[in-house]
Amino acid sequence: MLCMDMKISDYIVRSVAGKNYLVYTGPCLERYIKPVVISDVGAMICERLIRGMGINRIVDELHNYYAVDREVLLNDIKDFTDQLIGFDISVSKGADFI
Repeated sequence: MLCMDMKISDYIVRSVAGKNYLVYTGPCLERYIKPVVISDVGAMICERLIRGMGINRIVDELHNYYAVDREVLLNDIKDFTDQLIGFDISVSKGADFI
């Protein structure tokens, strides 16, 4: 299998020695896929994306947790998912994305 379609659902979030990692666990065995270091908030976002949660629901949960403006959260999550896409990780942003 070519390593061209790595989905967020092919990853897990793991915390090791105080750092969060997005670790590939999918079917691509052709090459080593280096884990991606992510922040605590990035880990929260990834865990929800992996479960298939839509962006607006993630915004709602983080808004309730951090009491940050929804528009700021939405823009930050879009920036974060764009970074994941830059690592060739396809992110289904859900039907409720902007």
